[in-house]
Amino acid sequence: MISYSQEQRPLLLRIKQAITEAGFSVWMDIEQMRENVYDRMAEAIQDASVVLISMSYSYQRSEYCRREAAYASSLKRARIPLLVDPGYTAEGWLALMTAGDYHYDFGREPFETKIVELIEELERRCLKGQGEVTDGVVKQKVVSASKKSPSLLELQEDLLRTEKRKLELGMEVLAVKKGKLEEEIGVLKLQKEKLREEISIIRK
Repeated sequence: MISYSQEQRPLLLRIKQAITEAGFSVWMDIEQMRENVYDRMAEAIQDASVVLISMSYSYQRSEYCRREAAYASSLKRARIPLLVDPGYTAEGWLALMTAGDYHYDFGREPFETKIVELIEELERRCLKGQGEVTDGVVKQKVVSASKKSPSLLELQEDLLRTEKRKLELGMEVLAVKKGKLEEEIGVLKLQKEKLREEISIIRK
């Protein structure tokens, strides 16, 4: 299932198409729901294996989106955060809910790169037997019972990818802290200038 705000609909339709072409069944509210909104939202989340959280300013402000995300969390559905707004940095309830998750940044990084990474992640999370299709995100291919165990090289590659994600997440946190520090420095400079003006007035 794709949980999103209508403002990012064009990008999410593009993501949905790519995921569908990769063999997944994806539920997305393409037509704005007007009747039984909460029932449809609840059914989609209940049937989903994974919920894609499309993070943006409008998503964070939307009460519908907040309820979707909270319900998915209460059902312990697998969650994959997607950053879909170039200028957005998570804060408040959405930052708390997705803290520690790897964020797929479609707002500032090449679409072609991130969609491949996202599909690989869905492959790891959603593989099921053929016919086990839901309205969520479910792979429709058979997984062979005789599939060989991963090699040492594959395990090392997975470990490197995990470490890379942790590093990227750490860099995102540092960037947020840097931005806040720069804002505080700016405020201090303004206070300093104001103080100089008041001293100048007093001297006169």
